Amino acid sequence: STKVTDIPRDPKWVKVLHEAFQREIFHPTESDWQQAISTLNSAKPPKLKSMKEIYDEMDKALNNNAKVKFESFVKGIVEQLTYKKCSDRREIQLAELRTWERNINKLCSDPAKIEVENLVDYELPPKDFRYINASF
Repeated sequence: STKVTDIPRDPKWVKVLHEAFQREIFHPTESDWQQAISTLNSAKPPKLKSMKEIYDEMDKALNNNAKVKFESFVKGIVEQLTYKKCSDRREIQLAELRTWERNINKLCSDPAKIEVENLVDYELPPKDFRYINASF
């Protein structure tokens, strides 16, 4: 029988394999996302791997014939992908929140500046927010 490692790797298929791996195996639960957010916001967040490093791990898993080792690789890859996607989402969120914060402070006549912070989830600023600057 032919082993996976005996099949010559066509570079054109590597991207397809990576996408299929993510589509078929990468299914983090809501709990996984919350854990990743908590871990990334902790005092000592893990060092994030680059996508190249994650893809290299995928290649190792795809070329591995031992089921136990494959499952171990997959668990690590899913964890790293979750961290990476959370980190990317966080960068987008922070940029959007800063823009929103600047816009609100432009509208506000109060000398005290409004600061926006979200450490709970990665939701973006509301699109239909109304700022009412009124004194009572």
